[in-house]
Amino acid sequence: MTRKSLSWLVFVILSVLSGIYAYTFFADAYPIVSLEIRMNRDQALAEALELAHQNAWGPDDPENAASFGVDSKVRNYVELETGGSQAFSELIKSGLYSPYTWRIRLFQENKTNEVRIRFTPDGKFYGFKEKIPEDAPGAALSADSALALAREEALEHWNLPINEYELVEKSKEERPSGRIDHTFTFERTDKKIGEGRYRLSLVVSGDKLTEIRHFIKIPESFDKKYEEMRSANETLSTISVIAIGLLYILGGLVFSLFYLLRQRWLIWKKPLYWGLFVAALQVLVSINQMPLVWMNYDTALSAQGFLLQQILQMVLTFVGLTILFTGAFMAAESLTRKAFPNHIQLWKIWTKETAASSQVLQRTLGGYLAVTIFFAFDISLYIFANKTLGWWSPSDALFDPDVLATYFPWLSSIAISLQAGFMEECLFRAVPIAGAALLGERFGNRKAWIIGAFILQALIFGSAHANYPNQPAYARVVELIIPSIAFGLIYLFYGLLPGIILHFAYDVVWFALPLFVSDAGGVWLDRSLIILLAFVPLWIVLFARLRAKRWQDVPEENYNRSWRPAEKESVSEQAHERQTPASMPSGLKNVLQLGGLAGIILWLLFTNFQNIPGYLEVDRQEAEKLATKALDEYGIRLESPWQTLSKVDMPLDQDDRFVWQEGGTKIYQKLLGRYLEEPRWVVRFVRFKGTLDERSEEYKVYVGKGGKILRLQHILPESLPGDSLAEDSARVVAHRFLQEWFHTDPQKLKEISAAPSKLPARTDWLFTFADTLNYPLDEGQARIAVKISGDKVTDGYTFVYVPEEWARNERNILNNKTLMSGISGMMRFLLLLTAAVIGIVFWSRKQFLVKAFAILTSVMFVANFIDLFNQYPEIMASFSTAQPVSNQKIMFFGLPLIAFLFMAAFLGLIAGFTPQWKRRQNSFGKTNALLLSVSSGFLVAGLLALTNLFEPSWQPSWPDYTLSSLALPLLGGLGNLNGFLTTIALYIFLFFALDRFTDGWTKKQWLFGFLFILSILLVNRPANPDFTFWLTTGLIKGVVYLLLYLFLFRYQLSLVPLTFGALIVLLEIKPAVINAVPMAIPATVIGIVLIFIVAFYWYRLLEKD
Repeated sequence: MTRKSLSWLVFVILSVLSGIYAYTFFADAYPIVSLEIRMNRDQALAEALELAHQNAWGPDDPENAASFGVDSKVRNYVELETGGSQAFSELIKSGLYSPYTWRIRLFQENKTNEVRIRFTPDGKFYGFKEKIPEDAPGAALSADSALALAREEALEHWNLPINEYELVEKSKEERPSGRIDHTFTFERTDKKIGEGRYRLSLVVSGDKLTEIRHFIKIPESFDKKYEEMRSANETLSTISVIAIGLLYILGGLVFSLFYLLRQRWLIWKKPLYWGLFVAALQVLVSINQMPLVWMNYDTALSAQGFLLQQILQMVLTFVGLTILFTGAFMAAESLTRKAFPNHIQLWKIWTKETAASSQVLQRTLGGYLAVTIFFAFDISLYIFANKTLGWWSPSDALFDPDVLATYFPWLSSIAISLQAGFMEECLFRAVPIAGAALLGERFGNRKAWIIGAFILQALIFGSAHANYPNQPAYARVVELIIPSIAFGLIYLFYGLLPGIILHFAYDVVWFALPLFVSDAGGVWLDRSLIILLAFVPLWIVLFARLRAKRWQDVPEENYNRSWRPAEKESVSEQAHERQTPASMPSGLKNVLQLGGLAGIILWLLFTNFQNIPGYLEVDRQEAEKLATKALDEYGIRLESPWQTLSKVDMPLDQDDRFVWQEGGTKIYQKLLGRYLEEPRWVVRFVRFKGTLDERSEEYKVYVGKGGKILRLQHILPESLPGDSLAEDSARVVAHRFLQEWFHTDPQKLKEISAAPSKLPARTDWLFTFADTLNYPLDEGQARIAVKISGDKVTDGYTFVYVPEEWARNERNILNNKTLMSGISGMMRFLLLLTAAVIGIVFWSRKQFLVKAFAILTSVMFVANFIDLFNQYPEIMASFSTAQPVSNQKIMFFGLPLIAFLFMAAFLGLIAGFTPQWKRRQNSFGKTNALLLSVSSGFLVAGLLALTNLFEPSWQPSWPDYTLSSLALPLLGGLGNLNGFLTTIALYIFLFFALDRFTDGWTKKQWLFGFLFILSILLVNRPANPDFTFWLTTGLIKGVVYLLLYLFLFRYQLSLVPLTFGALIVLLEIKPAVINAVPMAIPATVIGIVLIFIVAFYWYRLLEKD
């Protein structure tokens, strides 16, 4: 026996023994729930339909959806607080609460009435909830009558052990139809789980029982604790995303692809085909899971609109993943081909000659045999860590019935595993290791560079998986360090193939496990397909062997060392000279200049300068001072470690739109400030240090115009002790607050609801009243809510109650805006990406202005950077006190900086190549250029202002008050500069492309003119949800911009930045004219100056020949 044969024998034996070990000790490593699922999906649906028919629940002839799931919040609480996975298993066996349930939904499009029914895994009825429209008629029972009905139904009809529970909460709510709905909450007094309480909720709507819900009341302190724990996971994951963006995407993909392209070392067709294929598989996974998606369908939306929403998401997913996968595959293979000459060429590894080689067979078999070894390692680690170090992973059942609810249960495990195996091995292994090897060759000490890359890729790969719900947060980082190094060694010595196969097969085992433990009928076909498809690489090799009729060696020309870049094709020095268009007629210049004056007049006439909420003169310092004074008046003095955070809040919401559309301007102005909230400062007093309960307490003071204190909110932890007032006593407290704070006679208000909340050491109340005398609309209600914690009022606020049917209709309408925004965003991204790719190609050909790239990339990034940190007070005002501040800073600031860097690079690439892309043109000179550009920009602004005449008035016009939230409001104009740079880059690319493809409007005018108008339409951002208005304004913009090209830009393309600079400057003057907050005018002036400077620089840049 040769040494090589002996090595393979040892490898096979080790693999077999590892498989036996993994199978034997699997349950010791991973917390597996022993769950007997006797009811399948079809049985659950049939039983639910029968119950709905018997009890007249839900709509007639309903659609249905079903899902099987776990109450993860209860699981996490039980395992982390009451005894680990063993305690969770005991909870399931006890029958006191079933965390696993079948959830069946019966619904109809455009119908509010629907029902959700639950069953335990063994098929027992476990509750339901029927949603009744609020305007449906019904009885107005007293609380005692409703309680008697609920008890009788629960005991006699549903055999619930209601006598083992004690009533702890009862509330009522009067619906607009006059029906009174009652909610009763019961609690077991003889049993609890940790500090959690077993509860049962019964809801009576009118005289009909409409809800039975079993639940465990989990302490609020656990939610805060879990949030704090998860913060560390999310922070590690965020750090890895930042590292991936900088090192792998920017460095490993963008820079390396540029380098490889310049060296003519890039192969792009096969990576593109594979990128399209793997991305398409992920879209098929989304389609495959559509039966489960209907569980989250909002019946207020049309089914067509909901499906369009899903389709748009799939298209966005497909485009994004195709770009990522193609880039990763291109970079990984091309870098490997250059860095490791002894590897087999990846794109030739399955060709007829190479696939039939013993080398490819060994790499393929090695990948499969290593799967059990990796499992054995993982199991050993978790057995040790769980028992010795106290690591935690959430328990789960091996079988997930939802897998069988998909169209093709086998598809997800194959498609997701292929994506993970192929993409992650390319991006996380090949890109950093091959890149380090090439850097080592360039700068010396190749071995040290590779070792550094090994360590880095292991840490990044582990951190990228840290967002899993494991504890401690670094558990997955530690778990994946050794496998990552092993994957790296496999790649280093044998190339990408064995690592991809190993990663793919390993994930297939995990994802397919539910199917292999299922006893459902017909599942054998899915298992067979998974096995068949999981071994496709082996079948390819064996098929090639049959065709070749013998095992052979890899041909020398299929090794990386044999590959050579193609010779550069010689290009004729005689470039095609395009005809320079004639000079602009002088009469046209005069027309454009007069048009500029007309544009200003039109813009002034038809631009909406209305400012209904008025001037918010209070700045941050004054708001915080007034808030502190307000607390002081109530005897509340807060010392360190209390901190003061503040931001401007603009509560322009659904109730504003409802009143505006139904009542008009006068009624809206009448209710604004009384029942509709105005723009205001929200001043938070919080603690980021101390116990979780201490950090859960906070004060919020709302400061409005003129320094008026609008609202004072005191948020208390649930565990804080206090009184437990009876309903009548709590009502007295609420009435007194109505008189003192709102100066309202409680006797003139109608009580809508009184809802208690039984906490461990006190009872809280929430009373809601309707002001029927001072509300002028027929629909909706002006309401006042008062919250009482113990015996003290801790919050009071006003609002307009929006009718349910109106709110549902608006959600359907707003879905249109979501779809239009998605289309617009996708088109903008694709166009900018296309321009950036063209820029990289031009740069690789040395037809590029590097200085322009550096300047505009720096300007964009620095402007975004400053603008982001200028928003720091506003962002920090939203921080959670449950999470460490440092973690939140990383998450809130780290990712945007990466996005800014990429966006700035996109714009820099456009700036660098467009001067080389334009035709030779005459120049008007600086003075005429400025005059014509400003005039044309003003003319376009005026013409677009005319669209305001037919814009549907769907919500009141509010100016932007958030300028005051900035650390330095004077620099608020930087946000306008960033928007200008993105817009101008997009339009420069579109106008230059139009000019390029029509050769100065001398050929194919109709085709490219149509495509240009279509592009302008698709990138048009929707101003409101009206599709017709979006379509009309998009077409008008397209036609106007095409005319702008015909009458101006085709004579001098370099005027694009100046013209759009003038257009945007005119639009940006609006905040200064309205002047809604202090510093609005100087901030606008600074923004306008910055826009002009950048626009003029870009004009001068494009003027260069």
